[in-house]
Amino acid sequence: MITLTHKLYAPVQFNDYKEFSNWCKFRGYKVSHMYKDGVDGWTRVTKRQARAAQVAPETINEVTYETIKEDFNYRDDKACCSVVSMAVALQIPFAKAQSYLKSSGRVHGRGVHMAAIKDAYIKAKHCLVKNREYTAKSMTIAQACREFSEGTHILSINGHILTITNGVPQDWTKTNSRHRVTEIFNARKIVSYD
Repeated sequence: MITLTHKLYAPVQFNDYKEFSNWCKFRGYKVSHMYKDGVDGWTRVTKRQARAAQVAPETINEVTYETIKEDFNYRDDKACCSVVSMAVALQIPFAKAQSYLKSSGRVHGRGVHMAAIKDAYIKAKHCLVKNREYTAKSMTIAQACREFSEGTHILSINGHILTITNGVPQDWTKTNSRHRVTEIFNARKIVSYD
């Protein structure tokens, strides 16, 4: 299948090379020139390009710790576990999470208290709701990763906060960590009935 597109005209498709060649001869184009882009505004689309165009809108750029590590804003910031956690939990860019936390009182390069984190989520039109399934008083991160193996959960540890997605910690914390979890939250979107 050969497809030609134009800025002004509808796309033209050909089943085989012979059909394409006859069309070019009838219109007065050289076949070899039509394989190059830009001949009188016509562009040839290959099968691979057509498949990629169909797949592209469906792909979603998921925010994970691996994608955040490549961000310049992350490399410039220290003690930013709250920012990483918020970016992953809400699936927003790292810089956007930084701005929410900054407006809630976080100083660049420093940690922040839980009250300011909750305020930042509210500014992002979300709220942190305590997880009802969390009943154990002494659960480690490793146990939480096993028990909450589906979905996104925010774990609060003494002096640290992290998000786990499908049982995988989305920061520098290891899956088998023995640090004690103090609270587990879920981020819920705030619905307004204006």
